[in-house]
Amino acid sequence: VCEVYEVVPCREVGMVLRYLSGRVFILDFIPGSQAHADKFISPGDIIDEINGTSLRNSKNGQAGVVLSRLRGHPLSIHVLRWRAQDGTVYQPLIKLLQTLRMENPHLQLGPASHRQPSREQRPPSSSQCLKDGR
Repeated sequence: VCEVYEVVPCREVGMVLRYLSGRVFILDFIPGSQAHADKFISPGDIIDEINGTSLRNSKNGQAGVVLSRLRGHPLSIHVLRWRAQDGTVYQPLIKLLQTLRMENPHLQLGPASHRQPSREQRPPSSSQCLKDGR
């Protein structure tokens, strides 16, 4: 399942990333960051594209370079979900998720119910800058 996370961060989005097999996995969030407050993305999800720039077959740091270039601009982040809303795990990701868990025992791959509904299912809300621009 691919969903689009649209955000206008005041300073930084606040995601902790891990590059594995050419994919950009989300490991965690910086507490108080925009991504942490929005609860749209979950640990284990994959960033596939940012503002039209594909991150497939990414090298270490590539997502950071793209995000740095777009600092202060609206972001459209295409996210591949590791788990469907019915709770099933996307089969091609199982081995990669197991590798992530072995490398990062603290990684919390929680149930699908922890993330907020997709943009179509959420009521519109106004986004505000968080304390210290995070």
